[in-house]
Amino acid sequence: MQTLRSLYQLTTKAFGDVGVENPQLDARLLLMHCYGLSHEFFITEQNKLFDGTLFTPFLQRRLKHEPVSKIIGFKEFWSLPFITSADVLDPRPDSETLIESVLARVPDKNADIRILDYGTGSGCLLLTLLHEYKNASGVGVDISEKALNVAAQNAEKLGLDDRLTLINGSWDAPLEGEFDVIISNPPYIPTADLDDLRKDVTEFDPMLALDGGDDGLTPYPQILASINQYLKKSGFFVFEHGVGQESDIANLITDSGLQTLDMTRDLSGRVRCVIGSRAG
Repeated sequence: MQTLRSLYQLTTKAFGDVGVENPQLDARLLLMHCYGLSHEFFITEQNKLFDGTLFTPFLQRRLKHEPVSKIIGFKEFWSLPFITSADVLDPRPDSETLIESVLARVPDKNADIRILDYGTGSGCLLLTLLHEYKNASGVGVDISEKALNVAAQNAEKLGLDDRLTLINGSWDAPLEGEFDVIISNPPYIPTADLDDLRKDVTEFDPMLALDGGDDGLTPYPQILASINQYLKKSGFFVFEHGVGQESDIANLITDSGLQTLDMTRDLSGRVRCVIGSRAG
């Protein structure tokens, strides 16, 4: 048996030794998950004794750089819990910029809008917007059936499945009707840069959701072609993209006969999203 304090200190050191980015945070999250502890208990009951062998599997998985979210099975996004797995990208804080971009353009939370999400993955973006807009409905498109299964689980868990339709298909999947808002966080990492990513990403996230082709921009022209077909004249679209890609994406938008309206920055001050609409 070991005290919680001892387990925490040993785990933090072990994570630091292998280069885990946030060793103290990860140690706390995994210990709380393993033993079913509240945050308050973790802070106030550091002298409590626990069977350290129960924690060993969690420790070993993180030492191999498996993300905490994959180990515990969920990740918080926009203060909502999302199931995650090896079949989907983890929701990332930078993606909240996309949510903020939509909310800024549609401030009426009672708006009756249709939202389309290309490459929906875990569903975190679309479901967050459906959570914010109580009268909205959404369609999520993804080429991965396994990813759609995760999105369906998240929709049910959040009580949003009655307003969500999931479609297995690529960027050109046939759809019905038009949409007020179209969003996408497609794969945008250039193929040559994939090897430079952390092990947490390359070994535990689906490559299908990361690889954006030679220049990282391969999906965007295909999505823009679909936007031309499905976006309402009064609607708008929001793309998330990688660092420094905004000018190239703006050019692709123009080439597609659409127009760029705005660009929004993430918490680090980098341009993270491009917002566009039909021209004119």
